[in-house]
Amino acid sequence: MHGGSADRPRNSFSPESRDPGHGAHVRVTMLGTGHAFFGAGRAQSAILVEDRQGRWLLDCGVTTPYLLRRAGIEPGSIELAVVSHLHGDHFAGLAFFLLAALEEEPGRSVLHLVGPAPLASRIRELLRALYSELNINEWPFPVEYNSLVPGESLSLLGRTIRGFAAHHMRDGTALCLRIESEGKVIAFTGDTGPLANLAEVSEGADVFICECTYAEAPPVADLRHLTVQDIARFRPGWNARRVILTHLSSEARSAAKALKGVEVAEDGMSIEL
Repeated sequence: MHGGSADRPRNSFSPESRDPGHGAHVRVTMLGTGHAFFGAGRAQSAILVEDRQGRWLLDCGVTTPYLLRRAGIEPGSIELAVVSHLHGDHFAGLAFFLLAALEEEPGRSVLHLVGPAPLASRIRELLRALYSELNINEWPFPVEYNSLVPGESLSLLGRTIRGFAAHHMRDGTALCLRIESEGKVIAFTGDTGPLANLAEVSEGADVFICECTYAEAPPVADLRHLTVQDIARFRPGWNARRVILTHLSSEARSAAKALKGVEVAEDGMSIEL
């Protein structure tokens, strides 16, 4: 990682970046834009969406509960979290999210969790590993798990969530996602290699949030992630209104700044749709 001041996040969390205003229907805030190892000193994958229905998360890496607190957002205001796949930097923050609610907000309303079918069992396993004395069978507030597989969609709390096959995990459970809210479409790659049908995922989206982990092809061919080279090749075929790159290593972040037709996300970056 590079620790120089020129490589520190430029965006910060502020009330203006948190609260929808000026008639905006949907606000998207990039809470965490680094890869699993906090590329360029950025947090793990997490996107906060605020619409007229409320607040929800797209991915929940380990650092997400901290980022919400730092932004002045109570975890109890989050009613929904959608997880792209079951790698720790994308879902493990849910364990601490649940533990904080157990300690501080035992009377909170139902929390809806959406993701690959093993999500419920994996979270239980994680909670057991973190705090073996915890009785995970006695939860004081309802947690509703909703499974999503490629090619299927579900409607929940006024949003429509559709899953696509990502080219990432050997078990085939990793998802690319399209979520429609307030008539706006947020497309998200999750983690994926170049064999996913990204043109279909991004089709006509108001914003396409796309991973870009490496500057160039990694030495281990089985590491299924997109590179700056991949983005340069694919971008002309995507007709999303905006393309924002995330999940960046330090090297990818530097190299991606030369790309045309994309934006490079910073932690705290907020846009209105």
